Parts: sequence; C-alpha cells; structure tokens
Amino acid sequence: MFKYKKPYVILLLVVATLITYFVSTRFLNTNVKSDSQTNRTSKNSQSIKSANSKRTASSANDSKKPEREETLSTSEDNEQLNSIAFDQLSSGAQKYSYNVIADNGFNAQFNASEKMVSASIIKLFIAEYVLTQIQNGQLSENQSIQGSSLKSLVTNMITVSDNYATNTIIDFVGMDNIQNFISSTGYSNTFLQRKMLDTMAQQEGRENYTSADDVATLLNKVKNSGDSVYVTIKNLMLQQQVRTKIPSQLPGVTIANKTGELSDVENDVGIIFSGKTNIILVFLTNEVFNTTQERYAIGTIAKEVYNSLN
Repeated sequence: MFKYKKPYVILLLVVATLITYFVSTRFLNTNVKSDSQTNRTSKNSQSIKSANSKRTASSANDSKKPEREETLSTSEDNEQLNSIAFDQLSSGAQKYSYNVIADNGFNAQFNASEKMVSASIIKLFIAEYVLTQIQNGQLSENQSIQGSSLKSLVTNMITVSDNYATNTIIDFVGMDNIQNFISSTGYSNTFLQRKMLDTMAQQEGRENYTSADDVATLLNKVKNSGDSVYVTIKNLMLQQQVRTKIPSQLPGVTIANKTGELSDVENDVGIIFSGKTNIILVFLTNEVFNTTQERYAIGTIAKEVYNSLN
C-alpha cells in the first residue's frame, strides 16, 4: 500500500474531474436549449393552427351569410328596383334613367323625366309621325323615295335601325314637321335636332333627346292601342334584329324592343308580352364607359323584373 499518491496521479484526477464537469454542463445546456426551441416551435404551431381555424371559421360563417335577394314585389317597387339598378347600371355608365310599368300595377322609375341622349330611340317617334300621316292620307306607304317605298324605309328604320333609311325619311317629310308633331303630341323632353351620323351637328351642339317618361308614354300606346299606327309599330318592334340588351337573357320570351347606341350611349326600350303581366321597360344610359357591362346590366335588370313579376 502506498502511503501517498504521486503528484502526477493527483494531477490526472483533477483533469478528469474538470473534464467530467465540463461535459455534463454542456450536455445540460444543450438539453435546456433544445427544450426551449421545442416549446417555441410548439407555440408557433399552435398559433398557426389557431389563425387557420379562425380563417376557416370566418370563411364558414361567410358562406352561411344569405345573399341579398334581388327580387321585386309591387309593394316595394322603386326601392327594390333602385337597389338592383344602381348596382348594375352604375358599373358601366355615369348617367342613367329608367321607367318600368307593368299591367299588374307595378311601377318603378328613376330620373324618368330627365332629358337623355336618345340615339336611335328617336326613330320610334319618327315612325309614329310617318305612320300617322299615312293613316291620315297625307302620305302613302307605297310611294317611292329614292328607289324604296316609304313602307320599306320605315320597316328598315325600326327592325335593323337603318340610318340611311331614317335620313331619307327625314329629308322627305322634313325635320321641323316631325318635331312639331312630337311637341304637339305631348312628348315634352323629346327633340329631333339632327340627322343620323351627323357628327358636324353634334360638334355644333345639336343632339337628339328623349326621356324615359316620353318613351313609356309611346310604348303604352303601342301596348294597348288597337290603332293601326301603334299595331304597326308593335309588329316592327317584334321583328327587331338587335337583341343584345333587354331580350338577351330572356330566350323564348316575346319582346318587342328598339335599341339605340352611340359611342357613349346604350339605350334599349321594349315591351314584354309574355307571362302573367305585360311589362314596359325603358332604359336610357348616357356617358357610358363600359359598353359590354352596360348591355349586360340592362339584360340582367330586365330578367330580374320579368322573373319577379311572373
């Protein structure tokens, strides 16, 4: 047995003790750091799951929200149609007016007395004048004007909105005579001040105008009167070839209509003869900035009105 340990042995023991302490300390710190990272990852994961759950719940709640019912009833009339019309028409035009009148008593209108650029809607008033003159014996539908009969000119003016036919009629019967008839018949906001495609007149400030009220008054005669003037206009409107607006979303429905377009004008007026109640629809939109949208809007509103009243 040794009475004492040699110095190098003592030194080895001290070094071993220090190494053991160092290694154990590093191991403990590593475990603590690892646990801390795990905790943070777990919290982040829980936070993401919570946020995702909230988004999912929010989405689920949104999907349960009822859509606004865009239907009409005679007791709501203006308020309900105004809501639909504003959403639709204002998305493609700065200025619009309308008048909707049904045989069951429904009536809704907006800016109906306001003077609006008519575009080819003015041709309905020209037709009314010419046909009245034929009925009174002042004109003959068979008389030839520049190689065409007056009857064929009126037909083309309405069914295909022929501008040449319209200008030929205006030259033959006189613009002032047409305007005098329009004014004397009571159409207070309808004015024929230029021929079709007359850009010089437009630059000089001469334009053709009408209002939703004036058009509705004429269409009411077309719908209800048995007079040959209005029966003829109705039959011509039923043959209308331009059906991109009011009739566009109502296939199979009997509609007599007349359109009017310029670069910044989209108008359509007509009568729905199908269903439980006949409906007059007049849509005049000016300062149009989206032609496609405005045509779609007019078709959409016509469809809503028809479906809601039938």
